[in-house]
Amino acid sequence: MHRFLIIFVLAVGGLSGYWLWNHNHQVRQSFENYIENKELLTFESRYSSDQILEEQILASREHIGSRLQVPPALSYYPYLLLDVYYVTGDHRLHEGLILWSMTEGEMVLDSSTWELSNGFETCLITNATRADFKVMNSIARHGGNATRNHLSQEMRIDLATIEPWIQGAFQKNLISQKDSILSLQFHHPNFYVTPQTRINQWLVTKQYQYAHRLPENYSKVQIERIANAAFGQDFTIRESKIVYLPVYSIVEEKANGTTATNHWNGLTGKRIHPKLLAHVL
Repeated sequence: MHRFLIIFVLAVGGLSGYWLWNHNHQVRQSFENYIENKELLTFESRYSSDQILEEQILASREHIGSRLQVPPALSYYPYLLLDVYYVTGDHRLHEGLILWSMTEGEMVLDSSTWELSNGFETCLITNATRADFKVMNSIARHGGNATRNHLSQEMRIDLATIEPWIQGAFQKNLISQKDSILSLQFHHPNFYVTPQTRINQWLVTKQYQYAHRLPENYSKVQIERIANAAFGQDFTIRESKIVYLPVYSIVEEKANGTTATNHWNGLTGKRIHPKLLAHVL
């Protein structure tokens, strides 16, 4: 039956349907999500929508007089879970897991607080290379500002070799220069990090026949490429798989008649910052 559905869609769409199927991963993913076995590898929700309502919303002064306009809706946000190993400065081999948002383009640093990196998404958008990261990481190690000589001395590479790397980072607006000082072109950058997410929660497999899964803004290939560029030659990805984070969407009607929609992390029970939602709404 599923094979017949695919053939039918391609036949009706003709060449345009064939092109979309092969070149638009969101179209393909939407259809595959419909016909595949409805099984998700997801973090176990530590908070139910009722708990969030009672502990975070109804108990807050900010929400006095509010009422729910519709029942809370549950969605699943995609993340890429990377099984990796890497070598640190003391030449010791480490194994770990990295959790990377496929909607926001940032790495989760700690799953208990859902703290995110800041800067990797820009690097995804600009297709930052290993050379770009060598320059940016060196500047980061100098507190966000450095001269060319600082970079040369720290990396033990001559200026003639480094200069094309610097110009490449300039062209992508990853760094800026004032007088002789090179600076990172990020607001509160946080990407010079250990390639490992602190994960203290369980992943479970569940059947969700009608689960709402958000589409990916960044693919598995893009994230693996940027991770390899960011963490260098002493970093290896052994395996990766897509996992999901449960998120509740709660629409409130305020006492003054206005409505507000907030999204709540089912793992931490905390509200997702509105800035981050620009990627998925």
